[in-house]
Amino acid sequence: MTITGDGSSTFENCLITMADPQDCRLTAVIFADPGTVMPGKPRPAVVPPGPSLSFERCFVCGSGDLVWCRASRPFRLKAQDTLAVLSGSVLVVDAGKYDTADAKAEVEFRRVTAAVGGHLLLLSPASPEDLAGIVPVSWAPDGCLFTSLAGGPSAGALIHIDGGKAGEATLAQKIPWKAGRNAYSFPEFIDQQPADAKMMRPEPYKWKAWKDFTGETESRSLDMVKFSNVPENLALARPDSFTLPGLEDFGAPTKTLPVPPKER
Repeated sequence: MTITGDGSSTFENCLITMADPQDCRLTAVIFADPGTVMPGKPRPAVVPPGPSLSFERCFVCGSGDLVWCRASRPFRLKAQDTLAVLSGSVLVVDAGKYDTADAKAEVEFRRVTAAVGGHLLLLSPASPEDLAGIVPVSWAPDGCLFTSLAGGPSAGALIHIDGGKAGEATLAQKIPWKAGRNAYSFPEFIDQQPADAKMMRPEPYKWKAWKDFTGETESRSLDMVKFSNVPENLALARPDSFTLPGLEDFGAPTKTLPVPPKER
């Protein structure tokens, strides 16, 4: 699904599966690049707060990403009581040309479980310094469970910056994080990979640096967790496989989510 302009969409009690990518990039929802228009038509102006998208009591699974913002700009993304089991990332943001000083995107998650092979947030800035072209993405997650499906050295970071790097002050400005109470199972929390191989890769944020960055004093860092009965084809996953003993206060209430048929 593609949301254009300042459009909005709401998913409630939905089951969304992405299977058989056949070498294509699959994404549940795309925020279209506002600069991409048909020949002869004027380029539309983007006025804050931009497009909006919400998920409530949804189960999204399969090969791909949840949301892809093809050109960074203001938007609103909300999710509540939702489970995302994906080979890719939850939110992917590519560089844009939106330059209003007070612009920002807003992400609000409540009781969300994200079990991903990629990242919670993947940023692709326009230049190697200071995250150029990225509108600040303000996060407010609470009661969430964020885990990597990849184990060992292949596990990605919670937040990955592809092709750029920034200092602590810029990260705080571009990824403001409102402290909540969440549980994480990622080996690294912020990882930056400069486009130029000659540029030194910044030290990744581990748990202590992440707590200092976010102020999440009541959150938990978990060892790499292993869910039970997770199929190799994530499009065949079922909600009841993504509960963890002792962590009932974190993540989506899986018993209330849409259940896919056992045979598809």
